[in-house]
Amino acid sequence: MNEEPRVTTSFWPPRNTEIAGAEQRGVSEALGREAAQREMAKIRAMNPPPWRRSRRPPIREAELSADFATRIAKLDQEIVERGVAVDRSKLLMLGKSRFAELLAADREARGILERRLDGEDHRKSRLCAGHSRNS
Repeated sequence: MNEEPRVTTSFWPPRNTEIAGAEQRGVSEALGREAAQREMAKIRAMNPPPWRRSRRPPIREAELSADFATRIAKLDQEIVERGVAVDRSKLLMLGKSRFAELLAADREARGILERRLDGEDHRKSRLCAGHSRNS
């Protein structure tokens, strides 16, 4: 495609040239520095620097309305009315009222059970008495 000859420039000493001892050391050191710089550039490209944390933004003070305390108390009462206590005293109050309800229900159930059992005992005794009379 491209018919122009390619021209390259080399900073290396030409081939088949001998370099004196001091020059040899200088060239070797320069080549070593170049290789080290290329290696460091490659490592930096592969491992970008860690993300730096910026300063935390300042925290603003809370802006509470004038009726905040009354609104919170009202909300707390609504929560308690639903059966969820927020503090110890309210939890104890709800527990005691629930226990009283359960105790009343238990007494009622036991009363119904006792009346049924008493009724069965009377029927059994009448049946037994009637059976012994017929024999």
